[in-house]
Amino acid sequence: MQKKPFIIMIGLLLAILLGGAVTYFLMKEPPEEDPNDIDLIIERSIETEQAITTSLQNGTIIQVSFKFQTDSLEAKEELEKRMFQVKNTIINHFANKTTADFEKDGAIEELENTIKNKINKVMTHGEIEKIYTTSYVLQ
Repeated sequence: MQKKPFIIMIGLLLAILLGGAVTYFLMKEPPEEDPNDIDLIIERSIETEQAITTSLQNGTIIQVSFKFQTDSLEAKEELEKRMFQVKNTIINHFANKTTADFEKDGAIEELENTIKNKINKVMTHGEIEKIYTTSYVLQ
């Protein structure tokens, strides 16, 4: 007869411990991601397949390639699907530019930021954190 209360007490103690352990692991925050972790940057990045070539307003040809760094794998997958929109945005941006627009200081950074802001407006599963210009030729 004495065994029944003891078994109930042990069962309650185990349930409390199990509940506490589950609560601890559910409430524990995931470790902070290092924004400079190169493996993470590469994992979440996508590069344009080939240089995008288009004509500027004054007839000059520009060839440019980019690497897009996203904030998550979901954003990377979405960006891969939206690559046609990315290319269209870039080509439309170049259509209103001349060679002089690309010769001034900060022109590449301005281009990267403009493209990033335009594409982020249509992204639904994350965003582009940074755009790297990997090749750039004016002819």
